[in-house]
Amino acid sequence: MGFLSSDEHSTCKRIVVNTHHGKRWVYDELEFKFTTIDAGEVRLATVDLSEHAKSCSHLDITLDMLEAGTDHWIMLPFATLMPTDGFKHHLRCDDGLEISEFHTFVYGAQFYADRISNKELVISCNEWINEGAGISVLVSLPHKMMAS
Repeated sequence: MGFLSSDEHSTCKRIVVNTHHGKRWVYDELEFKFTTIDAGEVRLATVDLSEHAKSCSHLDITLDMLEAGTDHWIMLPFATLMPTDGFKHHLRCDDGLEISEFHTFVYGAQFYADRISNKELVISCNEWINEGAGISVLVSLPHKMMAS
């Protein structure tokens, strides 16, 4: 889980790992470390899942994140970094922000987009998807179009 190093106000409050056997682990003291990837310098927090995955065919992972913006709009991307058995992305906007547009990048699987309001959106996919699948959501302050 990570953010660009310049995005100093965004953070992950906790990571929750659940097994289909009913076990649950909560990681709420995450340590972010600076490293460099293809996108540039980033802050990453990692959780070792190897112990949890030993007796499981899959894990359900929840990220409780805060994405902070510095402008009147922000593009929020989410992409899977490896093949995975679906995802659920729940976005709620605060501080007067609204969801302007969203697009999905899911190939060969059914996804569902439930726009609860102009401030809340849930996108989910319950099938196996390849790496690179994901979504992109444009969040902005409300604006009115001027008549020409």
